[in-house]
Amino acid sequence: MSEYGVEAVERAMQLLDAFDQEQQAYELRDLAARTGFTKPMIIRLTASLERFGHIQRDEQGRYRLGPSLWRLGARYRRNYSIEGVIRPVLEEMVARSQETAAVYVRAGDKRICLYRQNSPRRARHHVEIGDQLPLTAGAAGHVILAFEGEDGPHYDAIRRDGHCVSHGERDPDVSGIAVPIFREGDEFVGALITSGLRSRIEPAAEALLALTQEAGHTVSKALGQASRREPAE
Repeated sequence: MSEYGVEAVERAMQLLDAFDQEQQAYELRDLAARTGFTKPMIIRLTASLERFGHIQRDEQGRYRLGPSLWRLGARYRRNYSIEGVIRPVLEEMVARSQETAAVYVRAGDKRICLYRQNSPRRARHHVEIGDQLPLTAGAAGHVILAFEGEDGPHYDAIRRDGHCVSHGERDPDVSGIAVPIFREGDEFVGALITSGLRSRIEPAAEALLALTQEAGHTVSKALGQASRREPAE
């Protein structure tokens, strides 16, 4: 046991986090390089994860994420109880703005895309469900930190204004406009964002902010928030 948890479980989670979107399968040596774990340790960890279907090996003996993770992810989205509310709102946002709309929630020290509707334009900001991005860069990450109590003038301003606009912070060509969404009891759920190419978002920021705020209020009301949460004075 470590001070705050079970060390073997934490190592297994680190191993799962070593898999990313760019490469679907890894050799043992790749996982050792990405995690800093010894090969014998990885073999022990993957043996346990394989038994539960969280990792599987392909015909070349390389390691891949297993189907059980998809099942757990589907359960998580169902238990979050917002999909039926979020989907039509995202579709409406994209229909009106022609830009990408998404919902991010916190996942440890990152934010994860829980739902998204990509822009129909050929030149667009494209995101996928399950994408993990930093909390400390980009409008959605700042909104999550602000409404989960992060200290500092920047986050005080986000809480006061009820939104965050970011131009070229995480990617020089991308802008984002994010607002918080809440459920019953003003419980913070996550960040709703409109994102797209900076060349389009920046000139239209005022109108897109209004659209995103309207969508955020629609979602929050449907999730049981008693009244519209106005920015602090």
